[in-house]
Amino acid sequence: MELAAAEARRRVSLARLEWQTVLDSVQDAMFVHDAEHRILRCNRAYAALAGMRLEEVIGKRYWEVFPRADGPLAGCRASRESGVQGEEDLALPDGRRFVSRTFPVADAAGGLLYELHLLRDVTERARAELGLRLFRNLIDRSTDAIEVIDPATLRYLDVNEQACRQLGYSREELLAMSVPDVDPVGASE
Repeated sequence: MELAAAEARRRVSLARLEWQTVLDSVQDAMFVHDAEHRILRCNRAYAALAGMRLEEVIGKRYWEVFPRADGPLAGCRASRESGVQGEEDLALPDGRRFVSRTFPVADAAGGLLYELHLLRDVTERARAELGLRLFRNLIDRSTDAIEVIDPATLRYLDVNEQACRQLGYSREELLAMSVPDVDPVGASE
C-alpha cells in the first residue's frame, strides 16, 4: 500500500512538472484562476511580469499581482457573464500595452470552474503603429507631392494626396500602377 502511494505521488509530481514545462514554453504571460479569481497556475513569463517567484503568485487574486487593479479586468468580467472568450486592450500607466485574452472553462452544468488568461505584450507594435500613423499624417499634410517608388519595379509603394492631385489619379489607382503607366516617356529616360 505504501509503495502504491509513493508511486502515485511520484506520478503527480511528474505530471505537475510536465505541465509547468508546457506552460513555460509559452512566451506570452499566462495564468489560470478559479471562480474567486485566485491564481492556480501561471507560467514563468507571468511571474516575471509580476516581479515575483511562481510560488509567491499562486493563491493571490490576479489583480493583486499583474496587472494591478481594483478588481477583475473588464474582459474577464464580460467573459464570465457571457461564458465565451473575451479580449481587451490594456494600457498600463508605465506605457506598456498588452492584449488580454480570457478563456472561461465551465463544468458539465455550465458553472465556471476556471479562467485562462493570456497576456501578449504589444508595446513595440503599438509604438510602431503610432509612428506609422504620425508618418502617414505628416506625408498627407505635406504641400509637396511625395511618391515612394520601388526602384526595381518602378511600382508606386505609397503616395500622398498632393501627388494624387498632380498626377490625376486616386491613391488606390496609383498603388496599382508603375511609373511607366503614368509617364511612359519619363520612365525610359
